[in-house]
Amino acid sequence: MRIVLGIVALGVIFLGLWLIATSAPEPKPEAVTAARAISAPQQTAANPVMLGTALLVGGVLFFLMILRRR
Repeated sequence: MRIVLGIVALGVIFLGLWLIATSAPEPKPEAVTAARAISAPQQTAANPVMLGTALLVGGVLFFLMILRRR
């Protein structure tokens, strides 16, 4: 069971690293017109870098908890 949980923790760590690595910076708009602002998709608060960082930290902590388990 400990090995399976370790593999799951490593999977979460790699998923976090993948999210951080594949998120490209968004291009900066030159001029935003009213029509483009209305038709633009609504922004979300969580971007892939934040989610990847959370997965990475959570996976590392989970992995450390599994290693310390007796």
